[in-house]
Amino acid sequence: MKLFCFSIILFLLLHLNSIAQVINNTTNSPKESDLYGSWYLVYASEGSKIDTLIFTKKALYEFGERIEISKNGDFVDAYTAQCGNDSNRHYTTGKWKYTSKTQIFKTSIPIFFKDDSYKVITLSNDTLKLIKSIK
Repeated sequence: MKLFCFSIILFLLLHLNSIAQVINNTTNSPKESDLYGSWYLVYASEGSKIDTLIFTKKALYEFGERIEISKNGDFVDAYTAQCGNDSNRHYTTGKWKYTSKTQIFKTSIPIFFKDDSYKVITLSNDTLKLIKSIK
């Protein structure tokens, strides 16, 4: 009986959290201007059913994988090494577009050679989280 009650409570909590996330995402949709700036990659998942990319503006060091999102629509996908010797190894430019209604961030070039369209899940002053469902 205790296990049954615990299961029901856990089920309700999980669903309430999902509902709250949906409400939060629809009422506090990120603005396009919140995307502007340089974003440094801190996490990337691969091999699962969902690709996740998490970026920060407050990187400890300004090297590694990064994207740059400009107000004029320019987009940069780049890598800079700590030593600086291979900064041009990966530097690709293109254009970007954000649709606030669907929260879809689309680029004219793949981000980190992966895909060109992601859903914005989290956007704050220092965190950008993008996901892509793999079919």
